Amino acid sequence: KIDKTPPAIGATRTPGNEYGWNNKYVIVRYDANDTLSGIDTTAGGFEDDIINVEGQGLMVKGEDRDLAGNTNSIIIDGVNIDFTKPDIVISARQPAPNLNGWNDTYVIVAYAAGDSLSGLDLSKCNLDTDIITKEGKNQSGSGVAVDKAGNTNTIEINGISIDKTAPDITVS
Repeated sequence: KIDKTPPAIGATRTPGNEYGWNNKYVIVRYDANDTLSGIDTTAGGFEDDIINVEGQGLMVKGEDRDLAGNTNSIIIDGVNIDFTKPDIVISARQPAPNLNGWNDTYVIVAYAAGDSLSGLDLSKCNLDTDIITKEGKNQSGSGVAVDKAGNTNTIEINGISIDKTAPDITVS
């Protein structure tokens, strides 16, 4: 018996999102076929690979062998994984409240966000400046940052109290 042909090999992986990013582990499944001598199942080369680290352009290599000893391999590359939520902060709250925690005018709250791996998906972020104009106690505003891997982070500011109405004065 003579078999000089390496086995055929293929692989599939957990697909990325519309930006090519994943925010969970990526599973690579291998498939091999050898019509002459058959696949050597004792070689142990074709178990699934699980990519469980963050990074851009990650890769794995799968190998298999047939019963005649011929080997073949496949490389799955271009895997992008980001598990980390984007950063978001309150970049400004103007004007600051008085010593009693109140403002007598509207309050502007601004947000800033960033993501060092996959980058921000600005179409899904809510980083619009909040302008709180209504009178009332303990009002709030919030910002949302979403990265291109689909990780989300929210920040909320509470305790904004506004009273624009002058006190009533009576003379007795």
